[in-house]
Amino acid sequence: MTIFNRECRARLKGTLIWSAISVLLVYLSMWKFGNISSGGPDMTAMFDKMPRILQAFFGMVGLSLTDPREYYGIIHVFLLATGGIFAAMAGAGTLSNEESDKTADFLLTRPVTRTSVLTQKLLVVVLQCLVFCAFTALGSLLSFASAGINAPYPAEMTVAMLAFMLFFAALGLLTAAGCRRPKRAPSLASMALLGFYLISVLCQSSEQLSFLKYLTPFEYVSALRLLEHGLWTPFTALTLVIAAVMLAVAYLLYPKRDINT
Repeated sequence: MTIFNRECRARLKGTLIWSAISVLLVYLSMWKFGNISSGGPDMTAMFDKMPRILQAFFGMVGLSLTDPREYYGIIHVFLLATGGIFAAMAGAGTLSNEESDKTADFLLTRPVTRTSVLTQKLLVVVLQCLVFCAFTALGSLLSFASAGINAPYPAEMTVAMLAFMLFFAALGLLTAAGCRRPKRAPSLASMALLGFYLISVLCQSSEQLSFLKYLTPFEYVSALRLLEHGLWTPFTALTLVIAAVMLAVAYLLYPKRDINT
């Protein structure tokens, strides 16, 4: 597990920074909840007057600003975006960095198969996602407590976020494993996340476009869906199934790809 240990040390600082960003996002957002909720119906009416596409962009469609769990659901979409970018870049970067840092030649001359390399790097990325979600959960619990909110923190959103992050981690690994220019893999995976987010915005902005919900993981783990139907829905399972398929394809492509040394 030499590769695993080396990658853990190399990725520790970045993981902690991204986790701190997530905690800060939750804390600052929940800190504002008291002021926003005190506005009551007037505040709700003001936001209801916003164009629906703008509400969709900020993840507000169908959610109330005065209910703490639904308010957290609005934050949830930004946590998904933050965690998704982190996971996609971690997944793509863990393979592409070997070539950009010119260490692939040294690594692949060691008595280790490419499958083993990919497996150890995958385990590191999964660990990074777990750490990110653990910090987010802890920050959320503390934020709810410090804001004096009696409602239970919606932990199902953090668990769903883990599935979401694993989806984009797998996408990042697949991009790096199959891309002829691995240096572009992190940016390609991040662009894919942006595309999925824009599809989600379109889906929520018009009922006529609701069929697009099947095309984006943002809709698979949306806050409204989680609050209404709970965590274990076919969409959550679909997120993990697609991630598993992408990983399987990555395991097929990586051993066959020419490595730039």
